[in-house]
Amino acid sequence: MRKRSDNDDRIHKGLQNSLGMKEGKFLKKNALEIVTKNVEDFVVVQPSVEFLTAVNANQLKEKIAPLLKPGAKIVMDMCRINFIDSSGIGALISFVNTIRSLDGSCSVCNVTKTVGETLELVKADRFLKIFDTSEQAFCSMCS
Repeated sequence: MRKRSDNDDRIHKGLQNSLGMKEGKFLKKNALEIVTKNVEDFVVVQPSVEFLTAVNANQLKEKIAPLLKPGAKIVMDMCRINFIDSSGIGALISFVNTIRSLDGSCSVCNVTKTVGETLELVKADRFLKIFDTSEQAFCSMCS
């Protein structure tokens, strides 16, 4: 068995830091908060995390639940999210299904390249209305 080197330790610590971990525990930065902004008839929701994963996907559902009202028009601004896993995608799809069942409308905007590629890979882009900017998302829900 190979002995662990100093370089291995540096790589491991770098990985832990990039995932927001320290000594096996997630740091507070993985706690999901959302910023909401009302723009005319729309509510813009912006999650404040870099990674939308199994760690915080349920938090997203809980935080946006009070916004899911009949006829609501919600734009999910994903500009801060650089990585999404299947749980994060599931949370987005749950959000879309709920708002549509309430005769509301929703769209996603400002998706990073990596997240966009992931959504495309799993064909979620066929289900989600994805736009480059919030303005484009607003326009799509006005027509």
